[in-house]
Amino acid sequence: MKYVLIIGASSSLGESIAYIFANNNYNLILGYYSNELAVINLKEEIKNNYGVSVVIERIDITNEECVKNIFIKYDIEILVNN
Repeated sequence: MKYVLIIGASSSLGESIAYIFANNNYNLILGYYSNELAVINLKEEIKNNYGVSVVIERIDITNEECVKNIFIKYDIEILVNN
């Protein structure tokens, strides 16, 4: 399964980008660093309204191993570094 990884999905811009991709039937990885509640709510709303797969991952982009592990774990087709 291919995914779009959205870094900074808990921001208003990241949220808007997530809706655009969900509306176009892309599966999503919602990346966040500190605002877990926002991405949990976004995940539920997108899953309920768009029927795509949505995963949330805490990502520290300053940690190279953390970033590598995300790309190993998922088949990422598109990266949005917000």
